Amino acid sequence: MFSNNKGSALIIVYMVTAVLTILGTAFVSRALNEIRNTRRYVDTVKAFWFAEAGMNKAVYEANHPTSAVAWPGDSEISGVTVTNLTAARKLINVTGYFGDVTSTVSAVAVQSGSIFNYAAFGDSSVSLSGQGNVNSYNSTADPSAGTLLSNGDIGTNGDVSMSGGNTYVYGDAGTGADGVFEDEDHDYVSGDVTHDTDIPLPEVTVPSSLTGLVLGSSVSSSWSPPAGDYRIPDITLAGHNTVTLTGPTNLYLTSTSTAISVSGQASIVISSSSTGPVTIYTPGDISLSGQGITNAALLPSRLIIYGTSTSSQAFSSSGQSDFYGVYYAPNAGISLSGQGDLYGSFMGDTVTISGQGDIRYDEALKQINTGMGSYSIQAWREARDF
Repeated sequence: MFSNNKGSALIIVYMVTAVLTILGTAFVSRALNEIRNTRRYVDTVKAFWFAEAGMNKAVYEANHPTSAVAWPGDSEISGVTVTNLTAARKLINVTGYFGDVTSTVSAVAVQSGSIFNYAAFGDSSVSLSGQGNVNSYNSTADPSAGTLLSNGDIGTNGDVSMSGGNTYVYGDAGTGADGVFEDEDHDYVSGDVTHDTDIPLPEVTVPSSLTGLVLGSSVSSSWSPPAGDYRIPDITLAGHNTVTLTGPTNLYLTSTSTAISVSGQASIVISSSSTGPVTIYTPGDISLSGQGITNAALLPSRLIIYGTSTSSQAFSSSGQSDFYGVYYAPNAGISLSGQGDLYGSFMGDTVTISGQGDIRYDEALKQINTGMGSYSIQAWREARDF
């Protein structure tokens, strides 16, 4: 009897050992599988991080089209494609790799926002040597600029020069990373002085609705066209001739030499009855003296002048009256030396201001969506190999 009990106990021990072995094997197998899955998940997350880094690289290059960024790693990103959906929307696809797993991120990047964020901005340089001050106002709340504000910022990706005048900047001043600005002690600037400006100035594309128009004749005498779209070579005015433009009007001046020349008592007038902007596109030079351009609407947003040359242009203004408007010409040398005040925003390759009047940045210009601002991610999705 005692012997039988010993045999039963041995069998039970074997059975328990077998069950424990099976459970232990299952547990170890499950644990190893969990470890593999965890490692794969971690690798997938790392692949996503690489894809995200590649997306940031693609967006940066979209905002800085002349600056290709070298990837510091070794084959962690691939399959980068950029497809233009519209003039201001891009579809970007990037695949990140880590080990044997991948993560693909697709995103829609949209170019939006205003490009008119400075009183004066030069890609290469800004030089102030006039007698007036730089300040700001908001034409939406205060169209007469009765209250001057301290957001008249100036900036450049290069150097800022302030010499030979009495200009005081009521706002911030910024240079590029290697830029020089002698006013570190804030003798002439009320706000911050920084050295990390990196703002691309995108090229201007003339709308197809203008390039497809029949080319009209040059204008050298008085002209008062109704609001609309026009494509002509140039406007050259002298004597007492006046061109009156009523917005909304889009004007494409095709001349690559001098597109606008105004002298003597002649003038271009932006009608006070304008219900929209007069927008001028040109690859040519602009020379304004005498009466220059008079914006009777007294709103800088009613006159926008785009320089479209991909090489070089010259915009010069030495008019005697106040100027209300915007210059945006990324490859132009802009020279302002008139006697009147300048209301608006002036952006080019170089901006030189030596006039006698104040520069008054209109903060309302920040609300204009030009479709030429910086690209940013509007929507995205991820597909993981996991």
